Amino acid sequence: MSAQRFHLAIDEAGEFLVASAARLQFGHRTAAGVDLGFLAALRARHGCLERRVSLRDGVQYWLIPDEGAPLECAGSGPCTQPRRLRHGDAFALAGRIWLRFRQLSVDCASAKLSVETSEDCEGAREILLMAPGPEGALRIGARNKHHLRVPELEHEVRLELARQQLEIHCSGGFARSALPLGATTLSVALPLEGRVWIEPRARPTGKPPFALTLMPVDSSV
Repeated sequence: MSAQRFHLAIDEAGEFLVASAARLQFGHRTAAGVDLGFLAALRARHGCLERRVSLRDGVQYWLIPDEGAPLECAGSGPCTQPRRLRHGDAFALAGRIWLRFRQLSVDCASAKLSVETSEDCEGAREILLMAPGPEGALRIGARNKHHLRVPELEHEVRLELARQQLEIHCSGGFARSALPLGATTLSVALPLEGRVWIEPRARPTGKPPFALTLMPVDSSV
């Protein structure tokens, strides 16, 4: 297992598994080397999702089956060869776990998988495939341009993976933190050693506070 992974809970936006690596392996949750694990009748290693960068076409996500593992793409049947995923494409692992792929925006290298059947992936039904650096930053806010919508946010909250840390940016600053007065960036070391609660000052004065919670994958969501 090579991916950077953690759970992310966002007030009024939901709970997510965040996974970051150029190649993410699907499979059974108990198997070694699996990044996106399910407690279901899957092979130990079932297939992978690969992020590629093309000079002509930009960031692409490819679904790659492991040899002999049953993978199915909606509308085209069994998937036995690598297949580029487009926004809205759905695919199934072992004919039972359906996932839908979505690009967050045309200018963002990160994407999202949604589990559309009853199973979950490491305790989550929404998976953020987070690319590192500014091109993969996740934008949280109240407007249509934001990747994750939260009502009544006055200031955008931006999450960016940088080396072995997650950087949280908010122009309104942060409540109850050890940061210098006026600081607008908070860094959290990865991998997480425990639960981290963060309160960006993203809402106007007088509105309910807004918070993020980060948790290790082996924690209860």
